[in-house]
Amino acid sequence: MTLLLRRFADVVVMALALVCLVIGGADVAAAHFGGGREPSSYRGEITSVSPALDGVTFRLTDAADRIEVRSTSRTPVIVYGYQHKEPGDRDPYLKASVDGVWVNTESQAAYLNASRMGGDVPARLADDRGEGAPVWKKVSDTGVYRWHDHRIHWMLPEPPAAVSDDPGTEHHVIRDWHIYATQGDRPESTITGQLYWVPASPAPWWLATAGFGLAGVVAGVAGRRSALTNGSRGAGDAPLVVAACVLGAAAIGQAALTPLPEDAYQGSLGFVLASAAVPALAVAGLCALGVAALRRGSAAARYLIGGAGALAALQGTSDLPAITRSQLEHTGPEWLVRLIVACVVGLGLGLLIGMVARSVRRTPQETRDVRSVDIASDEELAEITSGLAVRGTRRAPPRRAAPEQQV
Repeated sequence: MTLLLRRFADVVVMALALVCLVIGGADVAAAHFGGGREPSSYRGEITSVSPALDGVTFRLTDAADRIEVRSTSRTPVIVYGYQHKEPGDRDPYLKASVDGVWVNTESQAAYLNASRMGGDVPARLADDRGEGAPVWKKVSDTGVYRWHDHRIHWMLPEPPAAVSDDPGTEHHVIRDWHIYATQGDRPESTITGQLYWVPASPAPWWLATAGFGLAGVVAGVAGRRSALTNGSRGAGDAPLVVAACVLGAAAIGQAALTPLPEDAYQGSLGFVLASAAVPALAVAGLCALGVAALRRGSAAARYLIGGAGALAALQGTSDLPAITRSQLEHTGPEWLVRLIVACVVGLGLGLLIGMVARSVRRTPQETRDVRSVDIASDEELAEITSGLAVRGTRRAPPRRAAPEQQV
C-alpha cells in the first residue's frame, strides 16, 4: 500500500507541474521582457539626417517602435510634431540639449507620443494646428529622450494587407518617413527613414527545440534503464547529470540575455532583473540539488530535476518570440539567444517528461523492495533443517525416571 501511495503522489506532483506549465506561461511571458522591448518582425532604419545637426544623433529603438534623440550640444535642437508640414516654426514638440530635454505641453504630439497606440489629446488641443506659443515641461535632466513617433512605425495591431497575404516575404511597409528638426540658425533638417517587414526563419530553431526535448527524455529514460540493468543505485545516470547541468547553465544564460528597460514606463530595472534572475537561479539550484540526489541514489532526484524542467520550460516560453520573430532586442548575438531559448524550452520540457516516466516506473531500489524472497537451494534447506534439529535436541528437557513402586 505504501508503494502505491508513493506512486500516486509521484503522478500527482508531475501532473500539477504540467498544469502550471500550461496555464502560467502567458503571465510569465508578460513579465519577462523589459516593457516594450519585445522581439518584432518590423525592421526600421534611419537613412539620412540632412543637413547634419551639430552634436545631435538619432537612432531607432524598441524594434523600431521608438526613436531616440541624443544631444551633446549647448545649442538646443527643436523636433517638430505632426502639424509641421513645411519649413517654419509651426508645432515645436521637443527641445533637447546637453542640459536636458523639454516637451511642449501645447502640442498634440506630447500626448499622441505617450504610448505606441497613441494617447488621448486634451479637448483644448483637438483642433490645434500647432500655431500657439509653446509651454515647455522638462522631462529629462540629460540630453537623451525616446518617444513613440507614429510616423516611423506601423500603428495597427494587424499587419499590412501585403504582409497578411504573403508573410514569408520581405515587404517595404513605410517608404521615406520624415521628421523635421532645427538647431539654432541652421537650415531645417529632415530625418528620413524606412520601415520593412522581415519574416523570421523559425524552422531550424523549432527543430533544435525538439532535439533538446528528445535529448532530455532520452537522458531520463536511458539512465533509468541502465540503472535497472546493472542493479546499482544511481548508476547509468551520467546523461541525466549532463542534461541537468546544461539546463541550469542555459537558464542562467537566458536571464543574462534578457533585454533591460530603457525608460521608467517599461518597468523598473529591479523588477525586470528579478523576473529573469530569480527563476533562472531557481532552475540552476534545483538542477544542482537533483544531481546531488542522483549521486546519493535518492528518489528525490526525480522531483528536483522534474521541477527544474517544468520551471525552465515555463520561463523559457516567455522568450519564444525570439524564435518566431526576426528582430531581437536581447543582449548578445541573435543565434546565441535563439539557441539558448531552444535549449531552455526543449530540454526543460524533455526532462520533465523524462522524470514523469521515471516516476511511473519503479526505481531499482523499489524493485528490490517488492521482489519475492529467493527460495533456498536443497543444500541450504538441508543445512537449515539440520541446524533446527540440533537446536531442538539441545532444548529438549531430560526424561525423568519413573518412581519405584512401593510394596
